[in-house]
Amino acid sequence: MIWTIEKLPRGTKGAGVKTVRLKTFVMRSVLIVTLIILSHLDTSAARAGRVEDRESLRRLPGVEVIVETFLPEEEAAGFSRDTIRTGVELVLQSNGVRLLSEAERLETSSAPFLYVKVNPLKHSNTETYCLTIEVELYQAVSLMNRPEQRMSARTWKRVQVAIIGEQITGRVTEVVEPLIKQFANDFLTVN
Repeated sequence: MIWTIEKLPRGTKGAGVKTVRLKTFVMRSVLIVTLIILSHLDTSAARAGRVEDRESLRRLPGVEVIVETFLPEEEAAGFSRDTIRTGVELVLQSNGVRLLSEAERLETSSAPFLYVKVNPLKHSNTETYCLTIEVELYQAVSLMNRPEQRMSARTWKRVQVAIIGEQITGRVTEVVEPLIKQFANDFLTVN
């Protein structure tokens, strides 16, 4: 939504700017409250995932972990791609999922990789961040009508929304971990 500032008559100096700031504050507050409510709803059915998603993990040799890069200002705030990757790899290894290097992954027929994406949105007035965390498994697939045509496609996905405060580094790893455990559980269920 785009807010416009109307030229106000003399004597109401700055009223338009204050109105826009108030509307922006209200919209952000409503967004944060909505995200808090959504993150606390019972999503056990959604978290369990679909059987088809889990079955797509059958016979995979392991996964390579790839974490989305952050913008420079996000890195300056404490978001670290390497820290997230290390945390994800530790959870996978401790749950018995084999980690593949890029070379090992590309040598397999399925070329599977686990893609982790953390999208931070900073609240303008506080050190609070709203995070959208996506964990997706991509692997090589073939088209039914042209089996020789192979491409990479997402076959498993989980998403979570979280709100964190000042201690970003440790908190991001904490909010990513449940999704990685869900993946590891699904992976081990079929392998």
